[in-house]
Formats: sequence, C-alpha cells, structure tokens
Amino acid sequence: MLIIDRFEGEYAILEDNNYHYEIKRSELPHNCKEGDVIVTKDGFYTIDVQQTKLRREAILKLQRTLWES
Repeated sequence: MLIIDRFEGEYAILEDNNYHYEIKRSELPHNCKEGDVIVTKDGFYTIDVQQTKLRREAILKLQRTLWES
C-alpha cells in the first residue's frame, strides 16, 4: 500500500512498509493530499478512496483513545 507521506517541491514522497519512494507530483492525481492511499492502475496512479477513508478513521480512533487516557 502506497501512502503519500509528504510533498517536497515537485516531488511526492510515498511510503510503503517503511520504504520511501520519490515520484514527480505531476504523475499523481491533481487533488491528492498527504495521507492518501495510492494505487497503480493501468500504468497510472489513482487515489484509493475507500482505503484512504478507512485509514483516516483508524487514525482518528487511535487519537481519541490517546486523549481519553
């Protein structure tokens, strides 16, 4: 699973199981943002909306449990 970790100038830094990859930001969908889950389909990068949503929900749940402790 590729996740957009951050943007550095014209590059996006993608993370996959603690490995980092640099790709040109222009190769990604124009509306992508940090934290989005990216998949390749037919040679193009697309946002996996469902996985991004599930990942964000899991992170929010974890944050709530930390603040409640």
